[in-house]
Amino acid sequence: MGDFYQVIKTIKGKRYLYRQRTFRVGGVVKTESYSLGPASSADVARVKADAAIRRGGPSRAKVGAMFKLLCDPAQAASGWSKPWSGARVNTKWEDAPELDRLATVERVGVLVLGPGHKEADPELVAAYDRRIDGVLMPPRSHFPSQAAYYATLMHELAHWTAHPSRLGRTLGRRGFNASETERQAYAREEVVAEATAMIVLAELGHQPAIIGPHALYLQTWLGRTSDPKQTLIYAMNEAQKASSFILGGR
Repeated sequence: MGDFYQVIKTIKGKRYLYRQRTFRVGGVVKTESYSLGPASSADVARVKADAAIRRGGPSRAKVGAMFKLLCDPAQAASGWSKPWSGARVNTKWEDAPELDRLATVERVGVLVLGPGHKEADPELVAAYDRRIDGVLMPPRSHFPSQAAYYATLMHELAHWTAHPSRLGRTLGRRGFNASETERQAYAREEVVAEATAMIVLAELGHQPAIIGPHALYLQTWLGRTSDPKQTLIYAMNEAQKASSFILGGR
């Protein structure tokens, strides 16, 4: 209490940015507020992220520790494979309600899709689809374990936070028609998403027992960026915001 922070206020249908602080005088709580003018979409996204961190997201120390673990070459597995199968796995495992609450249809628009669905690729897919602003997930029965399912779900949920109405990150693109700038943005976003997924799982007591595939995934995409050192600085900042934003939905 007492430090200034920024808030968004809607007045007559328009959004404005304010600098505000709450303080106590003689046992009475008071609020001091100053207008900074009209708020842009970027202002709204940034203020949401800052508010999520103030509500109690993962500390900088926890974020740093997770990045240290994921960036350790000794942790990286020898290979990576898609965590879901094209066929039913028939592995029984319990749900984790504390994780499911973060990705409800009402909040995120998580769609469980199978082959042939009009919104899905011909094969099973896990992805954040920016066209519908929703997360596409294969059925749980196609994942070998609870850890594989929730790590995938939290990774795609991390991409969901990038939307301009949330945290406003650039997702980028890959493929033959993508520019180098788009490919670099895509690689950075994959680093952010994988780290965010592991941070969220760790915060709720579900960190995967085997971290190797996740370390390999993050290190692979980090290696595709033109400046890995700057990417790590960026990714640590954005992963803290994204994980705080996701956890704010508990």
